[in-house]
Amino acid sequence: MAVKHYKDEIPPSGGRTYKVNGVVSTIEDTTAYQQEGSGFGAADVNAACVLECNYSKSGMVHRLTTENTATENLKFYATAAFNRGDTFTLNGAAIAAKTLNGEALDTNFFKANSMVECLLRNSTLFFMGQNKTIVDDGDGTAYRFGLENGYLYIEED
Repeated sequence: MAVKHYKDEIPPSGGRTYKVNGVVSTIEDTTAYQQEGSGFGAADVNAACVLECNYSKSGMVHRLTTENTATENLKFYATAAFNRGDTFTLNGAAIAAKTLNGEALDTNFFKANSMVECLLRNSTLFFMGQNKTIVDDGDGTAYRFGLENGYLYIEED
């Protein structure tokens, strides 16, 4: 999956140059503005958008890479399922992963070949959706239920 990020252009240290009728020149803005505008650039767009991360899994480690970690909204296309005990890295650094309500992720919290969204806050990835396990008091059977792609599912553990 191609990762999409917005970038500001960066002029050379000497400033922008312009060519007018064959003569290369620099232009300085000397306007006395009544009000300075708010700078809005690539960092603002990236922080407001849900950004795609590159994803891979090696052993028990889900690896996310992105050019921009200033955003709080990340998504990735998982090519492997999550299993209890798996860990995450973001740009090579280990990072905690939890549900939105602070619980540990359980097996099949997300499955292979699915789009996954999470929030990055205080060096923790908080994953959308919930996956809960309940145990039948009568026979002890465990059931896992949760939301996946907008659908409620229940499966026997």
